[in-house]
Amino acid sequence: MKVYLIIHIVYGIITYDSNTITSFAYQYSGGSKCISPQQRQKTVYFSDIFARPPKIILQTQMFDLQHPYLNFTLQIMTVTTDYFILHQKCDYSVVHGIVIRWQAMDDERIQVINEFNMISLENKTYSHINPNVEEAIISLINLSYKGSIKFNIEISELTRKNVSVVITNPNDGLKNLLVLGYQVILGVKEAISNFSSIYTTAAYTSPHYNFQDSSWLITPFIGFSYDVTANIRLNLTHYSDQQAIWYQLNSFVAGTHWQYYAPQSHQPAWLKYSFTTIYTALECRTLRITQIKERQAVFRNSFEVEILETSQLFNTQDTFQIILDKSYQLINIKIYAKCFTNKSIKSYLNKCNGCLQNQQHQFQHNCYGAINTINFSIKLFPTILAYQELIIIISTIDCQVFQVLYNEEKSQVKLIDIKQIDT
Repeated sequence: MKVYLIIHIVYGIITYDSNTITSFAYQYSGGSKCISPQQRQKTVYFSDIFARPPKIILQTQMFDLQHPYLNFTLQIMTVTTDYFILHQKCDYSVVHGIVIRWQAMDDERIQVINEFNMISLENKTYSHINPNVEEAIISLINLSYKGSIKFNIEISELTRKNVSVVITNPNDGLKNLLVLGYQVILGVKEAISNFSSIYTTAAYTSPHYNFQDSSWLITPFIGFSYDVTANIRLNLTHYSDQQAIWYQLNSFVAGTHWQYYAPQSHQPAWLKYSFTTIYTALECRTLRITQIKERQAVFRNSFEVEILETSQLFNTQDTFQIILDKSYQLINIKIYAKCFTNKSIKSYLNKCNGCLQNQQHQFQHNCYGAINTINFSIKLFPTILAYQELIIIISTIDCQVFQVLYNEEKSQVKLIDIKQIDT
């Protein structure tokens, strides 16, 4: 009698994860220096599997960098559902140690913009995808230099579509900065809670921060004031008890309190990894449909969409993307549909987000006699105070309006679908 043993491996799906990379620092077991010319990479595995490749957020927690001249780069090469690869290249001198704390998140309410290894140092404006982003923070990851440096990286403006980053340059403090790497982390209102930036010239112990629900305390560097007296040696360590978390920043590296402390700026913040804010679609609670004979119908296109609040008219065959302001408590849309003999106009409208499919507004109107036009007067009501991103698609035979939502996943909800069909 043969007995077969079947092993079934079950993987859980995670939406967030966090850990620390120490393999690029000789001060830790299994770690080593990076001596030029050398390049290496580290494959960092998550604690379980993500449904989609997550966003990776980096904060450098320890620097031990050679002086007075150093050139190295650091960047994420690959991100999959179960690991990411971090690549380090040392072009000149020695990186004795660099320790990276990372967070991984699979959520569209967070966006990460990577600016790895900028050589031509300049202020930049980046586009972002979520109009409901309201908070942002910078994380300085790596830097290279050939002399003294003094700078900060700051968010100068955040709009519905763009985020602008400036690199301050007091007293020509950038002239010796060779390479700069940073990330811009963007989020909806509850995603990021920033504290004021902190400039330190000596060892620093933070206040105790009471724990926040479903949040990490992150402490990214945002600038340096370094005179190349000695190596940059900085070590940021987190501590916690049952009620609070705090951190210490000092020059204690490799078991030694080094005399030289590199002045720098950092910015603590709470970063949310589980959200309570759910963005939901507009609902059509009021609707009027009229069938008429339109004298100018022969000169009009098959479908036209007018948004009264913004005085916008869309009457060509194309795809349009618009963002409606969060101040609108009601959105009035008029849709003109041309009607033809032996055709019907079939319509669908999102009545309520919790409704079953057969509970939504669904109609069919025949085109008969002199009737050549069906007009839809639609009132859409926001279900959450937010910018509303709409996609309008017009063709010769149909008109569709979708709403784009950013929650754990990015989704498109069909609000309106009006089409010509054969009778």
